[in-house]
Amino acid sequence: MNKTLPEFISEVGAEEAARLFNIQPRTAESWKRRERYPRPAKAPEIIAATRGVVDYEGIYGPDVRAA
Repeated sequence: MNKTLPEFISEVGAEEAARLFNIQPRTAESWKRRERYPRPAKAPEIIAATRGVVDYEGIYGPDVRAA
């Protein structure tokens, strides 16, 4: 099953996510907390870097999970 971007960043850590996505660790932290979202041009890079574990829905979709 695919993961959301915050789940992925939580799992690998902000430093590793920053390295994978070629961003600053602070940016990864803000994406993890959903304070900010990646620009649309960055989404394909994120999908490629995660080998499809995170998809567009995981980047921009709601984080609501069934209880």
